[in-house]
This record gives sequence, structure tokens and C-alpha cells, in this order.
Amino acid sequence: MKLSLNWLNDYIPIRDMDYVEVAQKMIMFGFEDTRFDRELESLEDVVVGKILKIERHPNADKLSYCQVDSGTGVLNIVCGATNIQEGNIVPLALEGAKLPNGVILKKSKIRGVESQGMMCSQKELQYGSDASGIFILPQEWEVGKQVKDYLNDYIVSYEVKSNRPDLLSHVGVSRELSGLLSLPFLFPYIESDSDFISDVKIEIENAEDCGRYVGKVIQGVEVKESGDLIRFRMNALGLQPRNNIVDISNYVLFELGHPVHIFDKDKIEGGKVIVRRAKQGEEITLLDGNQYKLDDTILVIADAVKPLAVAGIMGGLDSAVTFETKNIFIESAHFNPVLIRRGAKKLGLQTDASYRFERGTDIKGLETVADRVAYLVKKESHGQISANIDVVKTKLPEEKVITIRVSRTNQILGAELSKGEIIKMLSDLHFKYIKDADDNIDFQIPDYRQDVYREIDLIEEVGKLFGYNNLNTTLPKLGIKDRRPNHQFEFNSLLREVLVGLGLTEVINISIFTEDNLKYYSNTENLITIRNPVGQFLNKLRPTLLTGLVRNLNRNLNRGRDSVKIFEIGSIFNKSEDSDLESESLSILLSGDFNEVHWREKKREVNFFDLKGIVELLGKRF
Repeated sequence: MKLSLNWLNDYIPIRDMDYVEVAQKMIMFGFEDTRFDRELESLEDVVVGKILKIERHPNADKLSYCQVDSGTGVLNIVCGATNIQEGNIVPLALEGAKLPNGVILKKSKIRGVESQGMMCSQKELQYGSDASGIFILPQEWEVGKQVKDYLNDYIVSYEVKSNRPDLLSHVGVSRELSGLLSLPFLFPYIESDSDFISDVKIEIENAEDCGRYVGKVIQGVEVKESGDLIRFRMNALGLQPRNNIVDISNYVLFELGHPVHIFDKDKIEGGKVIVRRAKQGEEITLLDGNQYKLDDTILVIADAVKPLAVAGIMGGLDSAVTFETKNIFIESAHFNPVLIRRGAKKLGLQTDASYRFERGTDIKGLETVADRVAYLVKKESHGQISANIDVVKTKLPEEKVITIRVSRTNQILGAELSKGEIIKMLSDLHFKYIKDADDNIDFQIPDYRQDVYREIDLIEEVGKLFGYNNLNTTLPKLGIKDRRPNHQFEFNSLLREVLVGLGLTEVINISIFTEDNLKYYSNTENLITIRNPVGQFLNKLRPTLLTGLVRNLNRNLNRGRDSVKIFEIGSIFNKSEDSDLESESLSILLSGDFNEVHWREKKREVNFFDLKGIVELLGKRF
């Protein structure tokens, strides 16, 4: 997961802090593999330039000859891009400039005309993936100033546990850091005003697939290139800006952590948005340009005629927002995480949306997300906003209140914290204090904290904020108990010693095989099938150890090792009339020469009597 430090600074004042210290604290607080990478740090002598004049190249129809103000003089630049105009502000690499890929720029002649520098694309600056034209900068940027002074940002990279989906966003991380670093937290501005009531109907066929769906219509939008703020923040995270509407949906995804999708409303037929399972064999072309065949295990968003999107994974190409779009429909929904995970795996797609839906989203926060999207759309492209269309098909979670005991907290942590200290720590982490009495303190748990549902979870939060490195090191008091003898373990250990002493080597094989592997050793009707196999065909439990031993022998023979003397002690599984039986078994395999070449003994192959002798010895020994 990647975040922009400049973006985080919208919600907490973190820009002027020591980033190494912040990274260390994030690691201590559960953010794994945290690091800060400085964007454009290696960029040198790339300045803000202004295009003064554009003429045709005298010797090439597809090239332009430009005069660009570098702040210290006017340079002549040969350029092949077609998206530039006189007056544009652009990144200008001077002679001797060092680009992020290590290239040092030199003067050059292009088709007989000297070029004294280069105007750069996003890709050349490694500040995005667009290489189709020159990177157009804001008009207010000062000509001659280093580009990296404007674009420089720290990108925070980190990993979080799967039970903390609330940390997959800038707001979520800012909220967490505000408590951990004692910083004020500011939630993004949201407006919930509406101009009209939409006539779009939302239908949910199965409440288990989709518990809640919030829709909102905006009429009369202007689809265009995104503003500088959104565009640059998308570039900083390695995303390719598309248009202001699509970029806002991605912006809110990384801001609030909840995926949204925006449809072209005029492409929704029948005035209905239906959340349903796909029909067997139904097909859809998604935004990646590929066509997918669906089945009834995949959830789709459809209109009265056709599927519009694969729910929680990717939108459809036919209902996508384009520069001709005038009216949009905003989707903010809560889908079944298991269904989304299975659908993404079946289609071979993992998107930023599916990654979050698979981990669970806040079903109570859907209107907040839809309202934030609508506010940004109106700010960027105007339009009239409808009231939310909110369809709830399941009972919303009740507010969780958990009691934490001061004595239990100190016992678990080995600390001596007061009631007031515990209240302050948990309040800083945005747990709402309700009341306290004697040893008990009640806290209301925020809806987005799905990982907190027991007292021990709150104690863990206290320990995290107190600092595990500040806890006293003490050894637990353990009583010594009589060890009960494990006769089977001791017997197997002695059996191994005897067999190794006879020159055999122990092997350990897995217990799971394919049916084809086992059909030569057992009746396939008696094989036990695993309900949740690791592979489509690797789903049968072995009824004998011989399958693995023969495979070991084959592997050795293929590598020129003819003499093999091996044994295995392990579990085998057989089906009976009443139940499935697991039992311990010993198998021995001898192949090739009995002994290695020696001057005192003749070389001979193993035979039945060698194996008989081993079995007789074991019978006498045990």
C-alpha cells in the first residue's frame, strides 16, 4: 500500500516531522515494512519553463521548433509532442540535467536543428505513466524554479494485517497516526445537500450478496481533464489520470478507503440498477478492454437489459464515463467479501476495489462516501445532485460497547497504568468513552474498527500506544507438571533408531495425492476425498505409504541413484462402513545394490531375504 505524505498532511500536520522517526513508530504500531521514498529526489536541473513560440521544424513535418523561457534565458527546443501550445508551463530539462532513469542530457542536433534541452513527459520524470505528450504544469508555477521543489513528495509504503481494512486509505492512516503521534485530525469536508429526487430504482435480489446499496445521480456534469491537485496526487501514486469524474472515484477510494463506481446514467436502460448474480454464459466487456464469460457465482450490477459491471471488481466498458457524458450515477455499496474474493479469483482480476471489498468495508459509511464523491464532482464539474437512494437489505450492525478492566490491563501488560491514562490513550485512538465505575471502563467502538470486539483487543490498543518497548521484561510464573508419557511417540523414535542403524534412510512425504497416483495401490472407491483441497486434482488421502516411497525411488533413479534403501513412518487413511479411519503405518523399500562396493565383499542386489531379515529383527526387537 502506498500513500502520499503531502496528501496525509491534509488531515494531520505531519509534513514537518522527522520521517525516520515516524516510520519507526509506524512499525512499532503494527504498520509492517514501512518506508518513506522521496519522489524525484534524483532529479537535477529540470526547471519550470514557459513556451513562448512554436514553429514548424524546417526539416521535419512531425517536429516542432519551440522557444522556451527557462528563467535564465530563452532556449531553442525541438519537440515531437502534439499537445503543447504557446503559453504552456512545462518541465524543461537543461543541458547536463540528470533524469530519474540516470540519463544526463546533452545538446543535440535533431534533423539538422540544435536542441538546447528537452521538454519532459510524465514518464520521463517517472511521475506517472503517461508518455503520450508533454507534462503540462499549472500556470501559477514560477518559471525557472526547480520542478522537484513543486512535485517533491514522500511516498509512504507499508503493509497492514488483513483485519485492518480501515488502514487502506489516507484518512484511515491519518486517523490512526493522529492518536499514535498525538496530532489533531481533520476529516475531509462533506456536503449532503440535494437538488432533486432521482427516479432511478435500485433492486437487490439477495441480501446475503449485497446488504446495502447507496446510489446518487448528478445531472449536467462537465467531463474534462482533472484539476492539478487530483491529477498530481494520482500521478504520485502511480495512477494514470483519465478524466475528472473517473479520477474523483479513484481519489475517494484512496482517500476514504471505500471503493465507488460511477456509471454514465444515460447508458442505464429501464431506469433500474439491479444487483444480481450473473446468468450462466452471460458476457461483459470490462474497462480493461477484455471480454469475460460469467456464471452464477459472480455478482454483477445490471440494468433492465444487460450487466453494467462486475460488482466490487471492475466496471463495464459500455457504461463507462466518457468526455461526452452529461449525467452520472454514483454507486456506494457493501458486497459480500467472500463472493468478491471468489469472483476476482475466477476472473483472474485483482483490482484496488476488490482488494478492499475482500477485506470488508464499513456498511454504515456508504452515504458519507457517496456524499464526498458528489461534493468533489460538483466542485470540479458543477451539476445538480440528487438525494441519496439508499436500499438496505440487512440489519445494520449495532453500536459495540466493550468494557475494559484496569486491573486486567495492567496484569496482561505488566504495567501500572491508571484509569485516567487508559481513558486518554483509547480516546486518542478514537474510541468513544462512555462511562466508568470502579475497575471498569466502557468504550464505544467505531464502526470502521472491525478488528475490535473483545476486551483483549482494547488492551492490545493500550499496549500499542503505551509502547511495547516500554513494558517491563518479566518471566511468567510456570509450574512444573509431570509429563505424561507418549508411548506411540517413544515407540516410533526407537523404531527409527533401529532402522537407521540397519542402513536405511527415513523419508517424509505429504499425505495428499491425486486419484491417478493412487489407483495402482488401492480401490479408488475406498479413497477419502478432501472437502477443501489445495488443488483441483490433489484431493485424495493416501491409503498406503507405498505411493510416496515409489515416487521417491523414481526420483532417485532419474538422477542416476540406483541403490535406494528407505522407510517411512506415517499416517494412512482408509474408509470403512461407519467412518473414515486414520492409522500409523511403517513401509520399507529396498532397491539396487545391498551394499556399496568394498574390497572385502562382493557386490550383490537386494532380495526378498534382506527385507525378511529386517522384519524378523524388528519382530524380535519389539
